[in-house]
Amino acid sequence: MDQDEILLDAEERMEKAADHLAASLKGIRTGRANPGLVDSVRVDYYGSPTPLKQIANISVPEPQQIMIRPFDVSSLDAIAKAIQSSDLGMAPNNDGRVIRLNVPPLSTERRQQLASRVKDLAEEARVSIRNIRRDANKHADQAEKDKLMTEDDRDRTKDQVQELTRKFEAAVNKQAESKEKEVMENWIGRCRQYNRLREQPMSAQSPLKQLEELVRERQLPQARRHHLNTEIAASVFATSPYLTEPSFTAFHADDIQLLYELYDEHYFGSLLSRSLNPKLISFRLSRRMTRCGGKTTRWTDPFRRRDPWYEIAISTTLLFQSFQDPEREITVTGLPCHHRLDALMRIMEHELVHLIEMLLWTDSSCSMHRFQEIARRSFGHTDHRHDLITPRETAHRQFGIRPGTRVRFDLDGHHYEGIVNRITRRATVLVVDPRGEEYSDGRRYQKFYVPLRMLEVVDWQRLRLTPWKDLSWRNADFSGRENDLFNRCRRRGWSQQGQTSPAASG
Repeated sequence: MDQDEILLDAEERMEKAADHLAASLKGIRTGRANPGLVDSVRVDYYGSPTPLKQIANISVPEPQQIMIRPFDVSSLDAIAKAIQSSDLGMAPNNDGRVIRLNVPPLSTERRQQLASRVKDLAEEARVSIRNIRRDANKHADQAEKDKLMTEDDRDRTKDQVQELTRKFEAAVNKQAESKEKEVMENWIGRCRQYNRLREQPMSAQSPLKQLEELVRERQLPQARRHHLNTEIAASVFATSPYLTEPSFTAFHADDIQLLYELYDEHYFGSLLSRSLNPKLISFRLSRRMTRCGGKTTRWTDPFRRRDPWYEIAISTTLLFQSFQDPEREITVTGLPCHHRLDALMRIMEHELVHLIEMLLWTDSSCSMHRFQEIARRSFGHTDHRHDLITPRETAHRQFGIRPGTRVRFDLDGHHYEGIVNRITRRATVLVVDPRGEEYSDGRRYQKFYVPLRMLEVVDWQRLRLTPWKDLSWRNADFSGRENDLFNRCRRRGWSQQGQTSPAASG
């Protein structure tokens, strides 16, 4: 290879490495909609795997939404199937004409993971470019040995290869920095806002002291609270890709963080942001919370190597079970709620009072007078309890089952009867078993977590004629491996106390 061929080959290969990095970075989510997110999707179109962009028009009608309009409407189902089987993590919404993909916001932890992935891809591209430089230098040395170029030409070729290397490494660094900035944009913005607020000139009092005086002395009138809540709701509708209507059907943990920031700004003058580093608070949605609408937790390091950190969790189970019956009145913190956003905002206000008490006094209890006074003066709450529709209420209304109800259920052809002890997403049923755990009544029970639809209430008239102990044992065969309770429950997908199977975690 002569000098021109060596340089041309090296430049083409380095350009391909940079282009490959650009294509890889397009597939990394940033919390914003981008047509490049679906570039890697291949659709089974008439038996041939075809890139999505070749059979459909891809556009971004909204910052958080991708719209896919196929040229052939009959390919909609195939496109939806390809998206579901990909690693995008987004559910396609097919309306018969187009497919819409809602891009969920990214959590702080996920943004940091993606930023690390960007750095790894950039490093892989730099290594590829350096390997191309090494190959080009070898070709130059070989050409000099073969008398195809002089020693001076060889040195000039290596210098030019090094210039190409610097050029494409700079391009790789620029792409990586731009993508990392895009991924971390919101998180970095919150941290800068926190630092900016901390650096603002303040009075001699610390932000925590100002916050304490504010919640102890201020009492907002009802008209002012109504105005602030209206502004917060309008900001939520304008910002969140999920909370687009009062009776929303989906929401994200970042929506809880958005509410936290809006309440802090409107109600507390950003004193929470000035008092609590955003790295020390997280937000979570929980399907397992079936008795309380929200929960605020404070963790401390026993060795005091770090500051306390906090978490606010919101129950999705209670929010989505409520408001299904228009005749059922829903009240949260003593205030009537007409839709899910009302209930979510009241729950968030309740949890913010918990957070404020933990920041100021390390402990918090909503049954105490101090908590109730802060909630009343700041948010107009008249009660510290929530009246949402719980799984226990749903079980009683739909199936006539409540704790203490005697029920029967079938398991692999065997019939068991027991007492409902607890109701969450499933019913906890106690069945008498000599191998079970001993309870306070002196009997031993096995504990089963049974779907409510699988239970049948026992006839109470027959119970008066049948001894309770004998009835619990009826049709229960505990002998033989194939009839073993644990093995049959595991095959059925039910869970048993004390087991570490995935079902037991539910």
